[in-house]
Amino acid sequence: MNNLKEFFANTPEFKRLKELHCYFNNNANLKEKLDAFLALQKKITRAKIDSNFQLLKELENEYKKMENSIIDIPFVEEYFELLELFRNTLNIVKDTIEKEIFNSFNI
Repeated sequence: MNNLKEFFANTPEFKRLKELHCYFNNNANLKEKLDAFLALQKKITRAKIDSNFQLLKELENEYKKMENSIIDIPFVEEYFELLELFRNTLNIVKDTIEKEIFNSFNI
């Protein structure tokens, strides 16, 4: 696990993500906007899991409005792209680990 953590920590993308994270954390107004946006993403995920389609529709509309208001802020789009890259990569790693575990038990 530490090897995986070290691998990610040493990639240029992760280093850039950390730089952007620090940049946003040092700007209170921007941090507040990003935190609200990320919290809204979590609510959307929860609504999907709960199959609450009415709430999901409302949250997605709010998400689009909020996204339009922050996407033109310098570095925000790059930050979101890097977050998405790491989410996708972590999902691949998770799926690979699960597959290996199941294969070791012949499941």
